[in-house]
Amino acid sequence: MKELTEVMNLIANIGMATFLISINICLCWAMIIGYKEQKAKEKARKLKQLKERRLRRSE
Repeated sequence: MKELTEVMNLIANIGMATFLISINICLCWAMIIGYKEQKAKEKARKLKQLKERRLRRSE
């Protein structure tokens, strides 16, 4: 009976570790995607500013 309890605890620990690792991976992907979106927005803003400057110069 003691061995069965130990095996069940081991399985539960492995399951919890797997669950936590998967959450960690999801959070990392979310951070990466958010970072890329932020960089894309900054790049679009810089391009817009550059176009505005060129229009002002041509006027």
